[in-house]
This record gives sequence, structure tokens and C-alpha cells, in this order.
Amino acid sequence: MSVVAPLAASSREPQKPRRLPKPIRNALVLMVRGDEDGRVIDFIAAAKRCGVAPDVMRRWLDRGEARQFLRNERQAWRAAICAANEIALRKIRDGENAMASVRAVQVLEQLDTEQRHAGAFAPVAGFCIVIGDKVWTPPSPPQKPTIDVTPAPAETSIERPPR
Repeated sequence: MSVVAPLAASSREPQKPRRLPKPIRNALVLMVRGDEDGRVIDFIAAAKRCGVAPDVMRRWLDRGEARQFLRNERQAWRAAICAANEIALRKIRDGENAMASVRAVQVLEQLDTEQRHAGAFAPVAGFCIVIGDKVWTPPSPPQKPTIDVTPAPAETSIERPPR
């Protein structure tokens, strides 16, 4: 009778994500924020500026930790450049253009509403209890009548002229 040993889990610990090297981090920051003049820099130019070979930079962009850093950096950059939106809208509101003033007021009020209800519609974990066997479906919009646009057959009556 053969005895089969039980399967064992791997003794190796899962690897922690590697820290991004400083030149890679600097290149990613350049890609998000641009250069000193605010011009867009692609990953090849950013890599060359930071002393990284383009193929090495491309390999780092395929890694999860580099993508996560890039996402976080973009989110921080958006927050930084949007920090003064209210001041810019106030200048527009107080300006001479009445249409722009009205729209600036609307946007300012909308920003306040969005901030208050930021988490109101966020998805949450849980389950739904259904009582009964009927599932509610939203009513369908009324259907417009179909219009038939095919032309009627032409009447063909051929009269022969007299001989």
C-alpha cells in the first residue's frame, strides 16, 4: 500500500514590493508634474534626465509599485493644482462678465454640495434582503409608434396609343 505525503505550503515568504529607486521616483514625478516650464515630459525624456536607461524605465513602468506611485503622485498633483479653484472662481464671479459670474456661483455651490455628500454614494460591503419572489424592475419608457416609410407601389397602367 502506497502512502502519499500530504501537500505542504511553500516555505517561502511572499515578497514585499521593492522600493522604487530614487532616479525612478524622480522620473515618475517629472512625468506627472512636467519640467520647470510646465512642459509635458514623456517617460523616455524623464528617464534620460534622471540618468535611467529607457528600457529600464519601461520595465519599471510594468511593475505594480511604480504604477501605484504614479497614481498617488497624479492624485496629489491634481489636489495641489485644484487647491486654488475657489479663488479663481471668486475672481471670475467678481468680474465684469455677468454670464461667467452666474456660472462661477453655480460651480462654487456645486463644489460645496459635492464636498458635503462625498461619501453618500460610495459603494459599501453588505447584502440585500429580498422579501417575496418578485423582483422590481424599473418601468420602461413609453414606446413611440413606428412609422412605416416604405413607398406605396406605383400604379402602372399602360395605354396604347391608337394606330
